[in-house]
Parts: sequence; C-alpha cells; structure tokens
Amino acid sequence: MPEYDIAAQLANYCDNQHLSSFVVPKASLTDCESAIGYVRVSTQHQGQNGYSLDIVQEADIQECCNRFDLELLAVKEDCEKGWKRERIGLYRAVELAQQNRCPLLVWSCSRLIRPKPGTEVFDYELVRWLSESGVPFCEVRSFASDAEMASYRSAEISAYKKSRSELVGRPKSDVSDSIMYEVAKLESQGCSLSEIARHLNKLGYKTPNGRSWTHKQVARLPD
Repeated sequence: MPEYDIAAQLANYCDNQHLSSFVVPKASLTDCESAIGYVRVSTQHQGQNGYSLDIVQEADIQECCNRFDLELLAVKEDCEKGWKRERIGLYRAVELAQQNRCPLLVWSCSRLIRPKPGTEVFDYELVRWLSESGVPFCEVRSFASDAEMASYRSAEISAYKKSRSELVGRPKSDVSDSIMYEVAKLESQGCSLSEIARHLNKLGYKTPNGRSWTHKQVARLPD
C-alpha cells in the first residue's frame, strides 16, 4: 500500500469496523497547548543512522509544535515494524498523551501503523486500541504521492549529512556564544538533552543549517 494512502485507508477501515476515527486534522492543534511526539523506523540500521528518527521525523514534529505554539512534552520512538502491536515506545507515547490530555504527533500515519505484510489489512486489535485510547493523532506531514514523499526524504537526508559534517569536530567559535551559554547553564542544572533542545527552540535559536534543535543535535555540540 502506498504510504500516502494509509491515512485514507485507515479512516475507511475504522468506518467499516464501526470504530471511531482517531486521526485529526492539523487545524485542531490550534486549541491545544502541548503535545507528545512519536517516531518510528523499521530497522535498527535506520535508527542508528539517525536521519529518519531524528532529522526527518523528530525535527518536523518540533517544527509543527513551533508553528502552533505547542510545548513538546516528550518524544518516544521505536525501531520496529509498523504492523506490530508490541511497541514499547508507542504504548508509552499514548500513555503520556492520555495523562496530559494532549494530541500525539506523528510524521505520517505510516509511522503509526501499517497493514500486515502482503495485505492491505490492518491489525484489528491495534486499531481498536488506538481508537479507544481517546488520544487524537495528528500527521505533521502529508503527501500527495510516494514520489513527493521520496523527494522530501532525499532533501532531508542531504540536510542531515550537511549538518553532521558541520557539527562533528566543530570549534566553539562556529556556534554562537549565546547558544553555548544557554547549553552550559542548563547542563549545570542537570537538564537532559531533550530539555535543552526544547529550551533552545523556545528561545528561537536554530541549528547551523537553520532547523529546530533536537536532542541528538545538542549532543553533537562541542564540549
């Protein structure tokens, strides 16, 4: 099944199974104050490379939060197939969204769920659990075709490689003193990398390649 069809197919599946649809439009985020993020890749290789988990998905979730003035409370992640039900990151993300009564943001519906291999059928129990969770899920990216998605991914991967080559071994003089000051201050307070990234984004700071900060990009800053 093409990735860009999954949201529509999921809505039809919920309707046919008499389940409440749980994917909401981005316009609904205007009534929210915070959100939880969820990112997923299918293989450990993708997760280790980082371009999918970090740059392509998490950074876009952060950009969406910036656009709608949402506080990104946490981002949970899985390296697992999308049709599998047993995903610790997904369960934890849903639990946090329930506790905070906020939406759960995903890069696309394909990151949340996919049909079983060789079929166009979703796992009923997984869909029912998502539907009955009471959590609204929102795609931060939508694409008209697989070609459009592939083009976007290619651009994002190029940006990741560029940012990585710029950040590895970067001397302090290449990163603004104000950013380094904020990072040092928060580190002395015991803040996590994710907390530091959220703080830099709230202050309006951008990475050297003009993107929002994520915990992995903070980790690459020089000591």
